[in-house]
Amino acid sequence: MYVTDGFRVRPRSSNCLRRTFWQTRPLFFGIERRRDHQLIGFYEFHGSGATGELTYALSPAAWGHGYVAEAGNCLMHYGFETLNYETIEAHYASANPNSGRVMAKMGMQAAGELHTFTSDKGEVIHVMRYLLTKATWRQLSA
Repeated sequence: MYVTDGFRVRPRSSNCLRRTFWQTRPLFFGIERRRDHQLIGFYEFHGSGATGELTYALSPAAWGHGYVAEAGNCLMHYGFETLNYETIEAHYASANPNSGRVMAKMGMQAAGELHTFTSDKGEVIHVMRYLLTKATWRQLSA
């Protein structure tokens, strides 16, 4: 194991991380719980021209409470209206189908499989892609 940009990663994971998360300078947003101002997760935007890629992570203790969808809807507005993206996309691993359901709650539509990989346990993981266009977002927001 070695350290890249302050994170411990496995050597075979570093290329994936570089391609997926560290190739552009992302915008970070914390997700804070209203009742106690506890930081429970984060969102990131990675931009490439007219397309923004949205990624997120949430503390397992905060799963199932709608926080990701609520914050994600605000970030869709920010991405389309402030950052002027024409399309926002997000990806999730098939091992975590709840993320796909959250993306659908935010109005995103399934756009197929991006790629597959094999986990350390030998499980084949499918990385799924979801998209939302500015035009569709405006229709849903009207």
